[in-house]
Amino acid sequence: MNLRTRLGSVASLAAVALVGSALFGASTASATSGHGDRPVTVYTQTNNLTGNQVLAFREGTAGTLTPVGSYPTGGLGSGDGLGSQGAVVLSPNRSQLFVVNAGSDTVSVFRVAPDGSLTNQGQVASGGDRPVSVTVADGFGYVLNAASLSVGSFRYDGRGVAGTGNAGAPLGAGAAAPAQVSLTPDGRHLLVTEKASNTVDVLPVSHGRIGPPRTSPSSGTTPFGFAFTDNGVAVVSVAASAAAETFTIDRHGQAATVDLESTGGQGAPCWVAVTRTGIAFTANAAANSISSFRVNRRGELTLLNSRAAATDPHPTDMALGARDTRLYNLSDQGGAIDASTVHPDGTLTGTVAAARGLPTTITGLAATG
Repeated sequence: MNLRTRLGSVASLAAVALVGSALFGASTASATSGHGDRPVTVYTQTNNLTGNQVLAFREGTAGTLTPVGSYPTGGLGSGDGLGSQGAVVLSPNRSQLFVVNAGSDTVSVFRVAPDGSLTNQGQVASGGDRPVSVTVADGFGYVLNAASLSVGSFRYDGRGVAGTGNAGAPLGAGAAAPAQVSLTPDGRHLLVTEKASNTVDVLPVSHGRIGPPRTSPSSGTTPFGFAFTDNGVAVVSVAASAAAETFTIDRHGQAATVDLESTGGQGAPCWVAVTRTGIAFTANAAANSISSFRVNRRGELTLLNSRAAATDPHPTDMALGARDTRLYNLSDQGGAIDASTVHPDGTLTGTVAAARGLPTTITGLAATG
């Protein structure tokens, strides 16, 4: 069934569209990220209720992963699924890693070494209750607090957290079950998806200050994870509609749907990754699959393959690595990370179980490159 609802041409496109060392097989050659000869490293968090940790893995031949190390965050996980995207993120220059601690209401910051190893640089308060998603750029971070329905802010520099976190700014009236926060590519707004209210909020930001939200409806049901194209289109999964939806945002912070396209019957698309060339992938939690789409410059969607790859049980977070030639996918129920080779036309091949034996509480995924 085609769910497409094209809403006309868009004249201006501003921005709104990761246990131990003996668990996995070793690789024989290291892939590089495109930053000189730095190897690609993949990060997730255990989300352990009694002590959260980051697990780091180095990419090898055909996407296989070998452990780099396990790094305590200094905070606590929630021990359950966060129902979010963006729980583990890298800074834009890939020099720092940010991790939410949902059980202790903090965000941890790590310095990333050239070999992918981490150094803990401290924690900062999330500004609310149950942080589930974080976004950073230009020395400022913003964290989505799901239980308090707010977005907190903090400052950071190369040495870690700078000062204390700020109290959270409220989401829009009626917001329920928020899933992700992310800065738009121009850094002027935050986009927040809200699963239970079927809405998205856009909040203006300036130097860590957060303005009042503008709320817009989703054309689908249960907007969840999202990622941006290079020209600022937000590609959002709409889980209950088994579809992907695209949004643009104007200079006043008003989000508008451009397109809505079915996954071709693949249920519960909840997490999204987008390549630099406009290929979007959804991880379909109920179908154990990944779907692929092409996104044009106007934000219009074309389904390429409803089942581009099969995954381990209950696929969740995704991350692109090695200049978008590798797609990594987390499976919490399977305790695994899968890897697929990404081709220029969006085809996925050579899917392998890159890492196994992870705790089933794992959440969030980020990759260098």
